[in-house]
Amino acid sequence: MKLNGLIITGTDTDVGKTYVSSLIIQQLAALTERVGAYKPVCSGASFNSQGEPVWQDVVELKTSLPKEYPQDWICPQRFLAAYAPSIAARAEQKRVDDRLLIGGLKVWQGQVDYLVLEGAGGLLSPLSDAHNLADMAEIIRFPIVIVAPNQVGVINHTLLTVEAAKSRGLQVAGIIMNTVQPDPETLLETMHAEEIALRTDVPILGIIPYASEMMLQPNGHPATIDWMKLMSRTGL
Repeated sequence: MKLNGLIITGTDTDVGKTYVSSLIIQQLAALTERVGAYKPVCSGASFNSQGEPVWQDVVELKTSLPKEYPQDWICPQRFLAAYAPSIAARAEQKRVDDRLLIGGLKVWQGQVDYLVLEGAGGLLSPLSDAHNLADMAEIIRFPIVIVAPNQVGVINHTLLTVEAAKSRGLQVAGIIMNTVQPDPETLLETMHAEEIALRTDVPILGIIPYASEMMLQPNGHPATIDWMKLMSRTGL
């Protein structure tokens, strides 16, 4: 049994990976119900009125899916503190289970045909004491989409992420520029994308205006992205 998958990573934390992952899932769900979401590990919980921990990233991914799936399928390892998962686990006197990072994918086999996998932090941010998202990507061989915040500093951070991925032989399917601040300068929204495009052969898939559910081309026209075509199969 094989899955078609895509890895969503970011240039940093809080760049909108979950938001973009959810948009991609919703677009896939408009075509097929057989789409799932997987976040191998997450950290940073809030608490509801009953005092129960809530991981907002997991809630957003779960809500975006066209069918109901167990929380443990979507994210099998969850920790309370808002630190890197390996650090958050140690704060609870636990450790991230390296085998489960990959093993957690197997529950989706036969259940869905398309899987959106969201990392934690950036490509080299630690998932466990021993592994980061790039290590996972080398094993499962899903193409990578980089989410980059449309703000000052994004050019360097994006190119570094592309270079790190390519140095490991990973396939980068494209870059999505996500506008994370309200009322940005219109010119700045497109300038960053144009500047990055001059310096890498990785395509800019789209630009997301602030709090928008639309992805635009640099010319302002709606971006039409064939997510199914961008995904590739893993033998897991």
